[in-house]
Amino acid sequence: MAGAVVLLLDSSLTTHARTLTGLPHFCHRRRYDRRFHLKLMRIGFTPTESSSFDPSRDTTIDVALAPNALVHPLDLKLQP
Repeated sequence: MAGAVVLLLDSSLTTHARTLTGLPHFCHRRRYDRRFHLKLMRIGFTPTESSSFDPSRDTTIDVALAPNALVHPLDLKLQP
């Protein structure tokens, strides 16, 4: 998805790579000897995290972003 921020995080939530996607895919060519997960964020969508994976080999990860459920102020009912 274009326009999403993609973070490569380790188990301690340290960011090892970050990019803003401009194409419908993200490619990172660095090799590591530990497990990571991706966090994707985009305005209008709920932030999403992938399951952990081992980037020491070619890996393809499909992650879906769900639209935020926006509540219109007139839809809120105040309780006395």
